[in-house]
Amino acid sequence: MKSLNLRKARPEDESKAKELIYMTGPDLFLYMFGKKAKDVLSYLFQKGDNLFSYEHCNIADVDNEISGMILAYEYEVIENESKNTGRLIIKYYRPGFIFRVINLIKLGRIISDLNKEDYYISNLAVFDKYRGYGVGKRLIDFAIEEAKRLGKSQLSLDVETDNKNAISFYHHLGFKRKGRKTINFGFNRRVSLFKMIRDLM
Repeated sequence: MKSLNLRKARPEDESKAKELIYMTGPDLFLYMFGKKAKDVLSYLFQKGDNLFSYEHCNIADVDNEISGMILAYEYEVIENESKNTGRLIIKYYRPGFIFRVINLIKLGRIISDLNKEDYYISNLAVFDKYRGYGVGKRLIDFAIEEAKRLGKSQLSLDVETDNKNAISFYHHLGFKRKGRKTINFGFNRRVSLFKMIRDLM
């Protein structure tokens, strides 16, 4: 029987964390950050006060090996840290930052329809070799506990429309589709996302 434990992420988890975060939206991150997407995610993960920080991440360990992660926060964190996330990305990309600013504005559209009752799951992923051990469900259970502790009435997330496995997983755990949005990055590059929510009341 394998042991499954959840813990707060640490900056030194970045090598596995960046892979897991990237898995949640490879097209989105490629279009957003280009070929250096994983390096950008690693950079942001190790910094504080941004929407991809280790501060908002919890790690699932199976037999002391990183198996999955969840990056999630309440509406107030998004309001407080969105600008600093942008500043860090601009700092990373100088001098070609202007193109990333345009993409940052587009990224903002993804989370623009959240409200104060939301506990938002930004990223959740489990490495293939650990699927079937209940890691994903345990991470969702953790999000439910956190949301209730913070007095939030629903979980929300966005998932790429062609990620059938993830959509099925979320449906199985009580999430419902609430809408669809398409982010156009130009040059025939676009990403379509389903908004999914789970009521906690």
